Amino acid sequence: MNPKERARDSKRVKKTDKELKASRQAAPGQVDIDHSKLLDLFDRVDKEELRTICFLLRIDYDNLRGEGKKSKARELIIRLENQGRLRELVEVGKREHPNIQWDDVLQTTKKVSPERPRKDYPSPPAPPHNFTGRDAELSALREVLTSSDTPQAIVGMRGVGKTALARQLADQIKDDFPGGVFWADLPANGGDPLAILADWAGLCGRGDYVRDFRTTKARAQAMRGVLDRWGREWGRLLVVLDDVQPDWLKGAQSLQDACPSGTALLLTTCDEELALVLNAVPYPLGVLPLYQALELLATDILAGRGVVEQEPEVARQLAEEVGRLPLALELVGKQAHKRARKQGWRLAELLKQVQDRLIEVKDGVIKDALQIKGQLGLTATFSLSYDALDSDQQRRLFRTLGIFAHAPFAVEHVAAVLGWEKQKTEDELDELVTLSLVQWEQDEKVAEKGRDGEEESTRYTLHSLLRDYAAAQLKVSGEYSATRSAYTDHYLTCARKHKDKYTVLETEHQNLVHTLKQFWERVEEEQATGQYIEMLNHLRGYLLDKGWWLDYRRHAEQAYTVACDLGAWRLAAQQSSEVVDAYSPEGWWDRGDLEVADSWVVKAEEAIDCFERRQNRVSEAAGDWVTSQEKRLDNRDANWWRAYVCRLRGKLAMRRYEYKESRLHFEDGLQLLDESASGSTAITKLLREHLYIFLAKLEMRYNNQDSVDDVRRYDTVLEHLRRALKNAEERGDEENQAVIKITMAELMIWWDEWDGAAQVLDEISTSKFTGRYELSAEHLALQAFVHQHKSKGASNYAKKLELLNTAIENAEESLRRLKRTPTSEYFIHFCDTYLLLAGLHRCRRNVVGCGNEDNRKFNDYLSGAWRLIDVRKTSRGDDVGEFSLDNPDACYERACYEVMAVEDLSASKVDICRLLSDAVLPQPGWYNRAKTDFRLETFQQDKRQWKIFDEMVKEGIKLSPDIIGGRED
Repeated sequence: MNPKERARDSKRVKKTDKELKASRQAAPGQVDIDHSKLLDLFDRVDKEELRTICFLLRIDYDNLRGEGKKSKARELIIRLENQGRLRELVEVGKREHPNIQWDDVLQTTKKVSPERPRKDYPSPPAPPHNFTGRDAELSALREVLTSSDTPQAIVGMRGVGKTALARQLADQIKDDFPGGVFWADLPANGGDPLAILADWAGLCGRGDYVRDFRTTKARAQAMRGVLDRWGREWGRLLVVLDDVQPDWLKGAQSLQDACPSGTALLLTTCDEELALVLNAVPYPLGVLPLYQALELLATDILAGRGVVEQEPEVARQLAEEVGRLPLALELVGKQAHKRARKQGWRLAELLKQVQDRLIEVKDGVIKDALQIKGQLGLTATFSLSYDALDSDQQRRLFRTLGIFAHAPFAVEHVAAVLGWEKQKTEDELDELVTLSLVQWEQDEKVAEKGRDGEEESTRYTLHSLLRDYAAAQLKVSGEYSATRSAYTDHYLTCARKHKDKYTVLETEHQNLVHTLKQFWERVEEEQATGQYIEMLNHLRGYLLDKGWWLDYRRHAEQAYTVACDLGAWRLAAQQSSEVVDAYSPEGWWDRGDLEVADSWVVKAEEAIDCFERRQNRVSEAAGDWVTSQEKRLDNRDANWWRAYVCRLRGKLAMRRYEYKESRLHFEDGLQLLDESASGSTAITKLLREHLYIFLAKLEMRYNNQDSVDDVRRYDTVLEHLRRALKNAEERGDEENQAVIKITMAELMIWWDEWDGAAQVLDEISTSKFTGRYELSAEHLALQAFVHQHKSKGASNYAKKLELLNTAIENAEESLRRLKRTPTSEYFIHFCDTYLLLAGLHRCRRNVVGCGNEDNRKFNDYLSGAWRLIDVRKTSRGDDVGEFSLDNPDACYERACYEVMAVEDLSASKVDICRLLSDAVLPQPGWYNRAKTDFRLETFQQDKRQWKIFDEMVKEGIKLSPDIIGGRED
């Protein structure tokens, strides 16, 4: 169609719309239309003429059902009748085809004034006064209800706001339904369809007529006739069935039967199956987004905007604490509104009350802290769904979910706690999903678990308030103690079985930590004490390696206290030693933390003294479980424990950059292991391995960088690592072999042994890093370094670009894996990777000779590094905005950033030099790290810049402040 034809048709449609509007306004009354006669008239209209009529009526001809012209015409008549627009069809036909007798299909009925007041129309209940948000839901439902005859169902858990949404929607779209909105409040009528049908008939002025029909079926048929006539007279209707429940299904079906063809039907329900039985399309409704939850709290009738704006962080915590559930938010807001007039009252008081006892059991009765007189509270609302469950099995399953943590859970774990078969448990859980009590969880870690060789499993999630309600029901039922024992026993078995499979443990992290909490609550029980310590031992490697230091630290401190109380001194030595490990992880440098760690080293030494002095006589109160844990440590004599303490003291001294003291501690530890009676055991080999690794890192990172001793130091470090590798091979520890090889590769890169580094990295099997994203990230970053170095010596442009692209891919994947770690404390790794990527993109830009994309990514990654440095600076330094020696890592990374960001180093020489002198560079061993980092990333193309920086590094060492006196010069 050319532009002239489109313009002509557009004018034609506008003219038709005006004429139809005028004809409707001028119509003296309403008429009936004989459908059969109307269909016969289309015999005199060809296919293209029918298409034109559809076009003028704004109906898509191709979307009409049927193939032939007759079928299309019949479908057109039905659709227009449903929309109350048959008169428009006649008007268009008369104008387009005046030779056809269109008036023959008109049958005059009694005239009714078109000026009938709106108040006489059936109207929905008033919209909620505090309704906020849900714009996307309102828009989607409005679109489908006004353009389709398919019933729609708002489905969701109780308290999520289904009725409020339906009321708001009905009020917004009532003008789209000239026949009115017929609302059925099923709870208010006990689900009785007879009463609702009688009410509807009264709205149409036919109450007496319909009440003469006594049975539900007869009354529904009579009402269908009344509504059909009403729709023909006034236009299309909207029917809303609010809160359809299983016991009221037949009544809802009768109300649906009373709706004539073309009626728009909306229903609300918690049960998705009921929606499907009623042939409705389910529309799932979830909790509010945080910003809409805060808007709801800020409404005048609730907390009010002033209260929310005065304590915004508390308001956010409140919204999250109640799971952003609209009913709970409304109750919280009303409680805040009620108390706001009290002098000195703060929203934080309500938050504490909600956190402490939102849903609790008092005298065998479940109560909630937000109850408002005259309004259905949380427990009463949830009870409607709980009491409606079909069987005791379903109720027991729901109660059992209350023992799980506030986190997604897998079906096999629920089955194990219940003692049911997995398939039966999954079927029952799926039924709870249908009833909106449980939801399916989409978790990418489940897929990762499957890729790591574990069986994939469906995972579910429970709203936090429903979980609290389920826990309360569990206590009321008297099953809490037995269910808790089943839960903790199962997760202890899980920790024992999967202690080396970090991906599996990470998937169940919340429930594993929750199990530790459950054991601690029963620590006065003999069995629970032993189980608590045993589970903590199983989770030690996972919690420390994955960065959950604070969690592990807290539990290890508690375990130490228990062990001391019971006189289990070997256990006390073990737990206090492990507290130290949790206080001094890689990437966490804080003097206060190290001082606390020192105090725990002293406690470990005291425990060892008690162990040696008393021959570890465990008190009778310890019981069999603790005794069994002590026996597990029998092969570790006092010398072994003293060697372990040497490892701790050496590690802490290294973090203080006290290098001589650190080396002495590590060497003393090796000597003590040689004198230990348990020298040939696997645990002794592991400790010796750790001491060799620390000695290697000490030599590699912190010792003097002197050209005379360069070769000797390299050989010394390599020898330490080879001994550690031999120990790991003897123990068959493939993961630790990979870790040692990564350290070897790093050493070789620092000493320009690029071919050796590449060979070692190729030997490492990434399958050994299952769940250890931080290790695989470091492996990839080193590979990126190697590829970047190879690109320098590439013989042609294509090879150089290929190597740089591979390096960038490795570095980007390294960053992605770092981001998958559950902690942000791998500060150095994150910063180094951001800066590595910035340098790689700068190199590729220089090779290509242009490239806006590389410039953009260079700036993005540089900005990412700065954000990390800035956060580290302000959160860990003595003064906000100032770098201090309490945080030398941040100073070093800041120096890296500054060097990367400037084009001419000579202009910023003094400032960067000062940063280097304040950072770790005063420790001469870091000179080599700085050379490697900057030579690769920044000065690959600019020898002049590298010479300037080389001088700056040396000058920075000379400028080292007196405060580090006592450290190795």
